[in-house]
Amino acid sequence: MVHRYYDLPSLTALAVFEASVRHLSFKLAASELNVTPSAVSRQIKAIEDELGVPLFVRLGSGMLTSAGEDLYAVLASSFSKASHVARTLKRGDRSKNVTIAPASARRTARPMLRPTRCNSSCPRPGCVPRRSRPGMLAAASPMLSPTTQATGDAACGVVA
Repeated sequence: MVHRYYDLPSLTALAVFEASVRHLSFKLAASELNVTPSAVSRQIKAIEDELGVPLFVRLGSGMLTSAGEDLYAVLASSFSKASHVARTLKRGDRSKNVTIAPASARRTARPMLRPTRCNSSCPRPGCVPRRSRPGMLAAASPMLSPTTQATGDAACGVVA
């Protein structure tokens, strides 16, 4: 049997738990996730069984135990950060930069790059900007490590 890399309950179950706490209701969490309230309850029970601790006080209050509060704090923060990154990627706001050592540039990047015309924004005199994958800036950096020295043979280019 293959073991999970991260020792976590099911991510689906964790998302169900986070929604349940955020809404303070299994019914509202079920509505958000398009499942039944009993399915939410089963997912919460599965997490509790796997972790070996109760997450909710089962006296009709719907209050969290200290373990539930700890888990929710981490999940809410993590899901919020993941959501922010996903929104940013969907909007395409982030330019994609790739920097590789000059020796690697000669072997790896140059075959991918296709020549186009040179422009005045190129940092090296006589450097020919080259095209690669759309939206990616490809440049070789001679200063990636203390042992790497500038050889004057670095590929440089901005991709449209």
